Amino acid sequence: MVNLASYLDRSVLEHPENIAIEESGRQVSYKDFGKMAENLASYLSNAGVKRNDRIGILLPMSVDYLASFYATWKTGAVAVPINNRFSVDDIQFVIDDAGLKYLLLSEQEKERLTPVLNRNASLKTVVQGPEDTENSFGHIYKSDHESKGDGENWALDGDDAMVMYTSGTTGKPKGVRQSHRNNSSSIHMVMDAWKLKSTDTLLNNVPLFHVGGLQCGTFPALFSGGRIILLPKWNAREWIDLSINKKATWSGLVSTMVVDTVNNIKSMGDLKRDKFTYRFIFFGGSPTPDPIISYFNEFFKVPLREIYGLTEAAGFIVSYAEGQKWKLGSMGSIMKQVGRFRIVKPESFSDKGQLKDSREGVLLLQGDTITPGYLNRPELNLERFNDGWFNTKDIVRVDDDNLMYYLGRIDEMIISGGENIYPQEVEGFISSHPDVKEVAVIGIPHERWIEAVTAIVVPKKDGLSPNDIIKFCESSTSLASYKWPKRVFITDELPKTGSGKINKAMLKEIYGSKTQ
Repeated sequence: MVNLASYLDRSVLEHPENIAIEESGRQVSYKDFGKMAENLASYLSNAGVKRNDRIGILLPMSVDYLASFYATWKTGAVAVPINNRFSVDDIQFVIDDAGLKYLLLSEQEKERLTPVLNRNASLKTVVQGPEDTENSFGHIYKSDHESKGDGENWALDGDDAMVMYTSGTTGKPKGVRQSHRNNSSSIHMVMDAWKLKSTDTLLNNVPLFHVGGLQCGTFPALFSGGRIILLPKWNAREWIDLSINKKATWSGLVSTMVVDTVNNIKSMGDLKRDKFTYRFIFFGGSPTPDPIISYFNEFFKVPLREIYGLTEAAGFIVSYAEGQKWKLGSMGSIMKQVGRFRIVKPESFSDKGQLKDSREGVLLLQGDTITPGYLNRPELNLERFNDGWFNTKDIVRVDDDNLMYYLGRIDEMIISGGENIYPQEVEGFISSHPDVKEVAVIGIPHERWIEAVTAIVVPKKDGLSPNDIIKFCESSTSLASYKWPKRVFITDELPKTGSGKINKAMLKEIYGSKTQ
């Protein structure tokens, strides 16, 4: 394992004329991509950037975004991708918490952050702007810079390659450290599991400030010498058109995108499967209704591979490998190339040091891709690591074939009338109602049951009532009565986090005190 820049250097050397990245019709070869990164790295090095300095990246999905990572690693520095949906206050927190030396950003972000930049006079910037500006990407790319570095800045595989800040649902963002080894292990695992080749084309529309878009898609494509088509703003119809016109062989979607794609396919009655060239499509982010998955698979005739990943694992660590038999509802198996797992009973955490293994419970992880810890958060490191195992706080079940099923977050588990209820199961059933577009299930305080199972439903059309959903659940022979929702709310839209997940913390705030 070596510095990540070495792997990108190899792609440039072996595939110089191949198209590396295509963005809004602009095509950049590996040779040109390498030159852009080299000039940017020299510029940063000459400006004083050294090993382990942290470089903030606050850019739209673009060639510049990816060149920024490449250049950062060439200087031995640490890339800090920043979610462009963060508030100004959150970005100020990241600047302070990470101790950023440089911030690479767009003109729009520079304008939004004017007060922040004025308060941080020592923070240097590179901006996506006019090429006649000395600190613009365009100017730097066109100016050959001879590095004045001393050659001792090269980061080693145990050094941090990234600090990725997760937005969470409460409190300030937390910085997850990822070493070069974490990332190279994760990226090569993806290449191996999905048999990526230099002839593959990735259509990437998942944000690059999350592991789904970066380590699960973009970097495996670049490391293998393949082509990437960037779709910066999600649009299901455009994804369908680009899939066909660019002959994409793989792509990634978050769950809401899968739903949007299915709805668009259904509205395009003349769309034929033989127009597509996909080998596989992966998805993740949050649970997706089984009927949607079944329809998607039936139409595309290729595996829709669910992934389970997290920032703390530098990408995904559970999925289906090439050729592995798919089972509806399962995320797949642990990626044995990089990780090990154990499942423990949730209640055993209250008995310090006496973790009890189970086939259903909280997922613990260990392996090459697991973070060395959180930046500046010693209390969180103590909370999340137990005898070398990382506590995901996710509840899963594993079957006799060692296939894993996601049941929910431990802090989302509903305890109603003394029974443990996993929202995922209830959501899966309600989503099978023909008039339901989207659903989220939460627990809200109840004077008798302690927590009441509560469903918030987005209908496909007008006329769906809370009583319709309650009767639908009561007619079930598979959903136990204590799991039936006691309250149902109909809404036009569910709030989402920056990664496209349903924001259940916000739903609890909105509906926690409401009555029907």
